Amino acid sequence: MPLIFLDKISSTNDYLKDLLSKGLLQDGTFVFAAEQTAGRGQMGNRWLASKGSSISLSVYKNHLNISLEDQFKIAMSVSLAVRQVLALFSDQVSVKWPNDILIKGKKVSGILIENKIQGNAVTSSVIGIGLNVLEFPMPELIQATALSVHSKVDIKLNYFLEILLIQLDKSLSEMDHLSYLSLKFRYQSQLFGFGSLKTFQRSNKDIFQGIIKGITSNGALVIESKAGLKEFFQFKEVAMKL
Repeated sequence: MPLIFLDKISSTNDYLKDLLSKGLLQDGTFVFAAEQTAGRGQMGNRWLASKGSSISLSVYKNHLNISLEDQFKIAMSVSLAVRQVLALFSDQVSVKWPNDILIKGKKVSGILIENKIQGNAVTSSVIGIGLNVLEFPMPELIQATALSVHSKVDIKLNYFLEILLIQLDKSLSEMDHLSYLSLKFRYQSQLFGFGSLKTFQRSNKDIFQGIIKGITSNGALVIESKAGLKEFFQFKEVAMKL
């Protein structure tokens, strides 16, 4: 796999997109930055990271040809791959819809997926991953954690990165051969809050309680209210309160 190591960059996703615009990017290229100064998370949030303690990496995947209806396969494949690696070191690792990774209910990794769409298909994707591996000072109000806090063994950042890259490369290569339903089944089995009462916030700031019943064929989150009514939420329409 092509791998680029950088000492410092504003955003690994933006770095790959810049190479792509110049025709210099090969399919399956990974870029890792020791320090990322302007990492972005979902919904425009800034990703909090620390040099020497966190992983900031992105990968470019071309020739996807995934239908718009099935584009959530990318989020499922990547989040399950990251979760699988973390589960080698810690218990209670889960996926928070759509593609955050939690340990014991606290965020340890965020994933940002930027797809290129042509017609009715996703043709390529730049996938960014921020992951807190070693413990570093975090603001008390942030519901975040680091893998080392929960790990059963001591972690070497370089060794962990190697395992992560191998698993991501494998999962992205296998994605085309897996059906949406098979990925959906695996994804729901690791979904944080599945089947239990949780508190949510709508995009209009309204707070409500409901039970996650799963996801739809296009990745929408299905939440059942206390009254037994089911609602379907697309990305950015609802957020779970941790």
